Parts: sequence; C-alpha cells; structure tokens
Amino acid sequence: MLAIVSPEKIQRSGLTGKKWTETEVQRQQELIIKTGLPVKTPANVEVFSILTALELDKKVKAGRVRFILPTRLGEVTTSDRVSPEILLPILQHQQ
Repeated sequence: MLAIVSPEKIQRSGLTGKKWTETEVQRQQELIIKTGLPVKTPANVEVFSILTALELDKKVKAGRVRFILPTRLGEVTTSDRVSPEILLPILQHQQ
C-alpha cells in the first residue's frame, strides 16, 4: 500500500516534474485494486509509526528515505526529497 498508493499521491504534488491527471490516478487505483493490494492504511496502524519505520527501511541512504515514485504509468524515478511534512498528510488522508 505505502509502496504504491502514497508515491502516486506524492508524485501528484509535483516532486517528479509532471503532476498526474485524475484519469491517470484513477487508472492506477483501478490496477492496484485489481491486483488485490490494499489502497488504504489500516485504521489500527498509527501513522507516526509508519514514519518511524521508514527511517529504518533498507532504502535509507545518508539518513534520508529514498522513495520510488511513478512518473507515469509503468515508469518510475527515485527521490529523497519526500519530507515528513509532505508524507504525513498523505498517510493521514489514506486512513
């Protein structure tokens, strides 16, 4: 869930250059749902615990979490510019 849905929402903020259209967002959501992957953060999961866990993730490099962000359907880029201030409201909105 976090590895798929949140990066799309982060990408929509313009961090990778091009913002997604609603059609692109809906298409990705449909594909995720079709695979059976969750699209919401479980209600019993504390959002701040996700932020803490991310700091321990294998993708942390030089103290910064690296995210794999979709630039369009089927294409990705990596970025360490996703701050907790960007991520927190996204995680809260997904609950």
